[in-house]
Amino acid sequence: MTLSELKNQIAALEPAARTELKNYLEELEADAWDAQIEADAKAGRLDHFFEEAEREYAAGLGQPIEGSLKDAFQEHQKAVSKRKLNVKS
Repeated sequence: MTLSELKNQIAALEPAARTELKNYLEELEADAWDAQIEADAKAGRLDHFFEEAEREYAAGLGQPIEGSLKDAFQEHQKAVSKRKLNVKS
């Protein structure tokens, strides 16, 4: 199937089905983004951002966030898991 054929089939969908497809594609993109960020973090490609933030905070240029980064990451992981459950149901 060509991209043009796929576009034509999408255009022919009922509005509810198009909305469902749009939501599915948004979730697919969000999952891909999450996977890329996780891979980049594990590979150390984001370390310079963390180091820069630490330097700025030490220089008095930042403000503490509520909770810890670990808490924020855990909340993010819960949201990702919840999204995955919603897509499968």
